[in-house]
Amino acid sequence: MYHKTIILTITTALALGACNSSEKKPADDSSATIQATLEAPAAPAGFNLEQIPVSDKPLGTFPYVQLGKGYTNYEKNPVAAGDSAYFWVGDHYEVPKGSVFYSRVKGDGTWSDEAFIAAVTDSVTALGGVKVHEGKVPDSRLTEIEQNRMRFNSGYGFIAYKPTTTYVIRRADKTIWVQATPTDDGASAGWLVLESNTVK
Repeated sequence: MYHKTIILTITTALALGACNSSEKKPADDSSATIQATLEAPAAPAGFNLEQIPVSDKPLGTFPYVQLGKGYTNYEKNPVAAGDSAYFWVGDHYEVPKGSVFYSRVKGDGTWSDEAFIAAVTDSVTALGGVKVHEGKVPDSRLTEIEQNRMRFNSGYGFIAYKPTTTYVIRRADKTIWVQATPTDDGASAGWLVLESNTVK
C-alpha cells in the first residue's frame, strides 16, 4: 500500500509538471512562420513595358514634360538624335534609342529636391505617364553607364548617390522615357527625356 501511494504521488507530480511546462511553452514557431509567409506581400514583378497603359493625351513639343513654375533648364544642349540613354527601373537599366534631351535644372528660389521631383511627377502624370521607380542606383552599376554618362553628364545628376526617379509615357507609336536625379550641390538636378524611335 505504501509503495502504491508513492507511485501515485510521483505520477501525479509528473503529470502536473507536464501541464505547467506546456502552458509556458511558446507557440509553435513553424505555424507562426507559415502565417507570416501567407500574410507577406508578394514580391514586386519586374519591369514590363507592355503592362504600362497607353496614353493618348496631347503631348505638345519635345521634350513634352514641363518643369513647372520656378524651374528652368540651365543649359541649352542640342537634342541628340538616334542616340541611347540609360534608365534605371529598379534592378537593371533599360537602354532605349531615339532622340535624347538632357539638361541641368535650377530653381528660381530656395531649392528642394523633393519639390522638384514632385513637379516632374505631376507633369508626367498629366501626360498619362507613370513612375516606374524611385530610389538610388547601386554605385556598383555606374561602370555600365560610364561612356553614356560622360556624353550626357548634366542629365544624369548625381546618379548612384542621390535618388533617381524614372518615368515612362507609353504611346501607341512611341515611348517617352524620363529620368530625374538631384545633383550634389543642393541647388539643382539633372534630367533626361528620351523619345523612342517611332514605330512604323
